[in-house]
Amino acid sequence: MSASNELYESWIENAISNQHIQLFSHGDFINKDKCGKGGLGQIKCANWQYSDGKVALKELFDYNVQRFVQEVKMHISCHWSEYVVRFFGLTKESPNDKYMMVMEYANFQSLRNFLKVKGVTNIDWKVRFKLSLDIAKGLNCLHSRKIIHRDLHTDNIVINQIYWNKNCCQPKFIAKITDFGEAIFRDEILSDDKGFGQPEFTDPNYLNSRIKRDERSDIYGLGVIFWEISSGKMPFENHARHSQNDIINLTIQIINGKREEVPQQTPKLYSQLYQDCWVLDQSKRPTLENIIRVLNVFKTEYREVDTSTDEENNNAQQDNVSNNSNEMEADNETYVTDNNLHDLDTQLKPLEATYTFNLDYVKAFLVEVIHRNIDQNKCQSEKQ
Repeated sequence: MSASNELYESWIENAISNQHIQLFSHGDFINKDKCGKGGLGQIKCANWQYSDGKVALKELFDYNVQRFVQEVKMHISCHWSEYVVRFFGLTKESPNDKYMMVMEYANFQSLRNFLKVKGVTNIDWKVRFKLSLDIAKGLNCLHSRKIIHRDLHTDNIVINQIYWNKNCCQPKFIAKITDFGEAIFRDEILSDDKGFGQPEFTDPNYLNSRIKRDERSDIYGLGVIFWEISSGKMPFENHARHSQNDIINLTIQIINGKREEVPQQTPKLYSQLYQDCWVLDQSKRPTLENIIRVLNVFKTEYREVDTSTDEENNNAQQDNVSNNSNEMEADNETYVTDNNLHDLDTQLKPLEATYTFNLDYVKAFLVEVIHRNIDQNKCQSEKQ
């Protein structure tokens, strides 16, 4: 093991020994089954034996301890957001094995799967606006922590369904951002010459000239996600993808300005929002603050599909915008300070937590999961 890798391994061991990161016994997880994969890792679903709740176990295909620590740091820095998949701790099958992340499990898995299973025409526009707002808030959390996702698409958004009304089975859907395999801290970007994941969601400026991707590149991907929420289809799904030349051809068309058509019955303000997100000129893309402001209007004011272009209605809606774009559920308590998050490359000193990320926190969360499962089972029984 190189000296650099030893430092990162020591960082993990120190964080565990100082109880800043919880280490779970691998034997605590039962009924493990593959349920997906990210750009750089495989996801297994498992039951935690102390509850009926599921968790997701993520292991990297090609374990790189430096990359692994980077992901852990990112998840810890965004722990307070409801709209980013929660990180619970680490586990390993045996002392000589590599670490795996213990993550929050999403029962609908990806947004793409959710749209397919539910059928987009069966999803109320108010729900679609709410999911769009969730994703924007999650991305806002990342950007506020100086994290660029760089691989934002509908397979990297997961959906949780919970039942929040104990007297009546009313489901609530929450969208969460996941998979930081390609993510990077803004200040650590030295070059950006990696291959792209899904060209349909990738900033054309990067596809064309490999410019450094930044927050505005994530905004482009966000716009394409919003389009998929409005259509229920994969972008350019009718375009051939049988060979590398097919992918290159599609990429060239996107660079030259090709975008998807707006589906019929899409509210004008919503379609205008995602079209603004995917304009070629990065400087003309909306900020997340404005995106959240507009989506808050949609979520609270929407009554029926409005396909008109009435500027007075648009202006009236803008005037009624609440100032909730900063309501990110932040409690101003972080497991680590900004300095500790960013000094790893130079000092790799143990985390200095403002409070311990320990089993009590995880147990409390999983108790909540149990209650949700009980409510859901009760609902299903009542329907039968």
